[in-house]
Amino acid sequence: MGAPLRNALLLAAAALVGCGVFACDDAPKLEEPRHAASADAPAPVALPSPAADAGTVVPVRTDERKAQDGADVPTPTPEDRWMTSEPYDVDFRGSRLRGLRIGKPGGREVLLLHGGRFSSRTWLELGTLEFLAKHGCRAMAIDLPGFGKSQETQVREEELLFALLPFLDLKKPVVVFPSMSGAYAFPFAIAHPEMVAGLVPIAPVGIDDHAAKLKGLELPALILWGEKDVVIPISKAETLHQLLPNSRKIVIPGASHACYQDEPQQFHAALLRFLESLDAPASGRK
Repeated sequence: MGAPLRNALLLAAAALVGCGVFACDDAPKLEEPRHAASADAPAPVALPSPAADAGTVVPVRTDERKAQDGADVPTPTPEDRWMTSEPYDVDFRGSRLRGLRIGKPGGREVLLLHGGRFSSRTWLELGTLEFLAKHGCRAMAIDLPGFGKSQETQVREEELLFALLPFLDLKKPVVVFPSMSGAYAFPFAIAHPEMVAGLVPIAPVGIDDHAAKLKGLELPALILWGEKDVVIPISKAETLHQLLPNSRKIVIPGASHACYQDEPQQFHAALLRFLESLDAPASGRK
């Protein structure tokens, strides 16, 4: 056999062994694939599920899980349902007026009006509605026509509360009226005192305009003023106190025109004492 033929046959045999056609003990072994699992290889990392991208998952404790599942959660009592304020819209002579109400029916009724820069939500955000409900009152805050979510109406200011009260969930409320809302509350109280349980004027407008008819009005009243009021002079607090024989006057130190916002705790405490006094024997003027 010539050398060229022998070399060709050797090269062919080597190729066949490399392809695995012939098994050979001394043939070079192929490397294991680098991605194959081995004893010292790190465990594969699971990819996050699509839901994991929605946000951080916070573990739920056992007691929280029970609450979510409805286990061991007390059934709401009838009183609980009255502790959340709810919208109360009124269709009033072709206009929609917005109110917020809270509290158990049958409780002391309170109607909350508002000043020119505010709305019914002021009493919600201040915590007044919840405060009154917790102390057994049935409270209603309304957006006056053209304010908040209430539409304009053709009814005049001095006639509004008399015409509107039958549409509200109230019969004979204590009327809380700051600033601008004095234009609504004073005429109502003067013309229809039998429909009002008490007055809480908070630096209201209209004292001089209605002074002649306010003089001697026997309705119980709590007069509130901020010591630093620069909108309605604090001297008007004493004027109103002299006009209303069954009134008491409180000046809140350091507070401005919206004294209930500056000092809500003092305001709430004074309001509660006044409401409680209406159910107590008459103690005379203070």
